[in-house]
Amino acid sequence: MLSLCDLDDELLCCAFRSLSAHEMARVACARAGWGALVTRVAEEQLRLRRKLPTGQGAWPCWLRSLAALQLLECLVGPMPTRTWRDEFPALRAEESRRRAQLNADDASQYFTDESDYMPGGVFALDSFLQEDYAKDAVQAKVAAGWAAADAVAFEATNESDLAFAPSLRERQDRFAATLHTRCGIASRLAGDAAVPQERLFGMIDGVDGLAHGDAVWAVGRMLECGVGGSFTTSCECSCVQGTQFRDEAGCSFFDHDTQSWRCWDSAIVAVRSSPPDSSGFHAPIFDPVTQQRRTRAYAVQNPVSWWVPALSRITIEEVHAPGEWQVRGLRVRQRLFVVSISFG
Repeated sequence: MLSLCDLDDELLCCAFRSLSAHEMARVACARAGWGALVTRVAEEQLRLRRKLPTGQGAWPCWLRSLAALQLLECLVGPMPTRTWRDEFPALRAEESRRRAQLNADDASQYFTDESDYMPGGVFALDSFLQEDYAKDAVQAKVAAGWAAADAVAFEATNESDLAFAPSLRERQDRFAATLHTRCGIASRLAGDAAVPQERLFGMIDGVDGLAHGDAVWAVGRMLECGVGGSFTTSCECSCVQGTQFRDEAGCSFFDHDTQSWRCWDSAIVAVRSSPPDSSGFHAPIFDPVTQQRRTRAYAVQNPVSWWVPALSRITIEEVHAPGEWQVRGLRVRQRLFVVSISFG
């Protein structure tokens, strides 16, 4: 009787195509030479399903990226026949509803009626894309090497974590097209992205803090997780350079209402980046629009930033008490969590 060991490479690849990414990872360790075949099958499947052109994304982590795609499909289903454009009205209305709930004192500024975002509505997609800010953002991304379609999709669905993160946690397919699109953009960009040489910082608390979009970032839960512990995010994360620290009180942001700098009273996350390997990508992705906006008169209000996609694996590497760590020579009086990231 023939066994798998007796099959030639082509037949083995046919057999491996029926396996999940996790099953292929186990198979890759079973016999010398099978690892290369598993990588070949993972690359083939990912190129087909992510629509990667030949030559794009010569990654070291094809299998990890395939596993990430399969996890997304497990949570919200496969890429639906509808597109992110079809989901845009419901996405924006849901984001506004959730922000209004979080900002009850100023809820009137949020437009929660889905009809406002449908064709002909005051905030319709076509109208949004004609706004100077949106056009600048898309142009900056295209100039940085993004595909035009990716630049448009990313900008139109950006800052909508409060709407789509619950879909991941609750295994709903309501915004499946948006999630597949944004995770696909992250995968396509990460293969060519430069690895930041400095630590990048994110804020945990506050209206726009990491914990507001995903409770796994809450200080108590991270302390419970402990050094060496890991968790998976359901929302995207934004992080900035250390230049945002202007004094020892913490990270600062520009308050548009008062036209002055204010300190963000929050525990802090520092992301330690590293080059990609077979276990995934380990560095946030640069957002070109913020760099372009810094060339204008209001540059000081818009820090250069990076983003980490949803379903990233976060590992806590260090925890420092307030006053026990420094950035830019400042001994910051906020708790610090140093983390590494991994995504596919």
